[in-house]
Amino acid sequence: MNKLFRILSTDRLTLRPISLDDWEAILTIRSNPTINQYLDRKPCRSKDDAIEFIQQVQKNIAQNTSFYWAVTLTECKTVVGTICLFAFTDDRSSGEIGYELLPSYHGKGIMAEAASAVIDYAQVMLKIPKILAFTHEENVASIALLSKLNFIDTKTSDPEDEKMKCYAKVLNTCVT
Repeated sequence: MNKLFRILSTDRLTLRPISLDDWEAILTIRSNPTINQYLDRKPCRSKDDAIEFIQQVQKNIAQNTSFYWAVTLTECKTVVGTICLFAFTDDRSSGEIGYELLPSYHGKGIMAEAASAVIDYAQVMLKIPKILAFTHEENVASIALLSKLNFIDTKTSDPEDEKMKCYAKVLNTCVT
C-alpha cells in the first residue's frame, strides 16, 4: 500500500481503502443510472467488472498515482459511496477530486463531510496547492457541493467535453 495513504475519519464516516470484498457495493454504485447520468463512463455490469475496477484502483494507489476511498458509515460499515484524488500534475501543483454517492444518501451532508476530510488530507499530507473538480453543467447537486466547499467556477471546460465545467480550490499548504 502507498505509504501516504491514510484511513480518514469524521463524525459519521470512515473513509477506508477499497477491497475486493467491496465488489457488490462498487457494482451497485458504478451501475446506478442516477450516479452515471452525468458521467461519460461505461457502467459496471458484473462482479468481474467491479473486481477489475477495484484491482485497477489498488494498482493506482500502490503506484502513488491516485488515492481512492470507500465512504462508509462508521456505525454500520456500509459503503455508501466513493471519493478519490487523482490526475495529479507532474509537479504535484494540483490534483482532481471525484466522488459518487448512492442516491438514497443524497441530501444528508455525507459527501460534504467526506470531501472536507479528503481536502484536509490533500492539504496537510500531500501539500497539494490546488484541487480541481470537473462536474457536468447540469449536475446541480455537485455544483452546490463544490460551492459549499468553497470551490470557484474557473469558467473553463474540460477540453474533451465542454459540458464538464472546471471548479478549483486553492489550499493553504503552509499548514504544519
